[in-house]
Amino acid sequence: MADDVADDVADGMADDVDGLRRAYLDAVVEIDLDGRRLELTGAPRGTTRGRFPAGVGHVHVVTACNPRSEVLPAERNRMRNQALAAELAAAGLRSVPAVGRSPDGTWQEPSFAVLDADTPLLLDVADRHGQHAVYRWTPDELAVVWAGRQRGRVDAQGWVLRVIGGDERAR
Repeated sequence: MADDVADDVADGMADDVDGLRRAYLDAVVEIDLDGRRLELTGAPRGTTRGRFPAGVGHVHVVTACNPRSEVLPAERNRMRNQALAAELAAAGLRSVPAVGRSPDGTWQEPSFAVLDADTPLLLDVADRHGQHAVYRWTPDELAVVWAGRQRGRVDAQGWVLRVIGGDERAR
């Protein structure tokens, strides 16, 4: 499994393949939806704690920031995400602001949560924007779906949702 990811992150893009996989699985995903901030974290497989958004089948989270984990200046990342937002809108996809971050907040990437789009389409988007993977959140799992040479490989886990602000009934 790690060797497959190594092929995709060769050329010094990630010195620690297992660390990259772990970083994706351990990340916190924040989604701004319907006036609420949803904080989503991974959990043991089979765990789903919280209420999945009503009227939504699944959510993908994608960014254009820091392609292949190469840290870019904030302004460049902002411009890359503007281009991504325009691409999502032109494709008629419904997206809302999101952030992918490390649990301690030292790594943050402004992102977009795309509602009810097909995984292959989002993997195409991720590939065009130099991303290792996208997140796919369903009522049953939070998964890292790898792009690039590992396209479609899935590392799935359970999820825990915490609602920050907004409607208390959604907690």
